[in-house]
Amino acid sequence: EEECTIATGSLRRKAQWLNRYPHHKVVGLRGNVNTRLQSLTDSDWQGAIFAKAGLERIDLLPENYQDLHWMSKLNHKDSQICTGIEREFLRVLEGGCTAPIGAFAGVIKDKILFKGILLSLDGKEKIEIEETASINQIEGFGRKCAKYILSNSGKALMQQIKNEMSK
Repeated sequence: EEECTIATGSLRRKAQWLNRYPHHKVVGLRGNVNTRLQSLTDSDWQGAIFAKAGLERIDLLPENYQDLHWMSKLNHKDSQICTGIEREFLRVLEGGCTAPIGAFAGVIKDKILFKGILLSLDGKEKIEIEETASINQIEGFGRKCAKYILSNSGKALMQQIKNEMSK
């Protein structure tokens, strides 16, 4: 068996690799993506395991990469869609401020149901949205729902919350 060293920052990926290639050596990989890629370049490793989505997001997917389709696909598409919408809603609404905000997205057949809420700190004021979108038309859906809240007294309420929290 020829010697092979693979690097990864993930315990799960390390275990999966060793399960398939028990004679290989797996070393730890730390730091941000750029640091990890540089470590790979500077090393004598035969390869390193990265999350493809992370490399694509920052436009650093190397030309000579290989997809490891045999590694568990732990992503659930509907859940990814829903959490993406929820996070987008929260990000647009909060703008870095902690506030009483709720977001829920769920898949119903070929539609996404979204419910969002913003409350005053004392719970007396409430601004809500309940909206559906076709699963094919979800680009910016969370943002659209947040903008609705903001334009229906949400902006003033967020300012009030920030003022109360900075006292």
